[in-house]
Amino acid sequence: QPCAPFRYYEVHVLAVACTELQLTKKANKLFWNTDNAHFTRGVFTPEEHELAADSGEGPVAILRFWCAKEALSKALGTGIRYSPSDLRVRQADPLDGTLRMEATGQWLDTFRQLRGQAILVKTALFKDHVFASCVLPLSLSGGLG
Repeated sequence: QPCAPFRYYEVHVLAVACTELQLTKKANKLFWNTDNAHFTRGVFTPEEHELAADSGEGPVAILRFWCAKEALSKALGTGIRYSPSDLRVRQADPLDGTLRMEATGQWLDTFRQLRGQAILVKTALFKDHVFASCVLPLSLSGGLG
């Protein structure tokens, strides 16, 4: 029996974990200070900050969460079109890197079919890379672009 159509997207960002998290993507350098309240307040909820703190991974957990939000938004075919804080990490398994996420807010205006759905995003660390991948059936992604 053939499997249902699906959309797959994988995101990886080169990262170095230290007191500040330095991200390097090809030739462009981007520095993230995970204590930067302005950035993190707009991207992560207080519950996500608590989840990251409880993970024991420190800023690496925040990076996992960011990559997962990117992977999910791209699996939906939009990229980060609406507030990334409305793609919420609800649970994180530190042993296998699986994050359970939920779409809220404006994401549900476009993707009503996601209401109440637990969305799994797999993250992994390899050397100084964080990988996040999300597989969605087209029935959930809306079959967009």
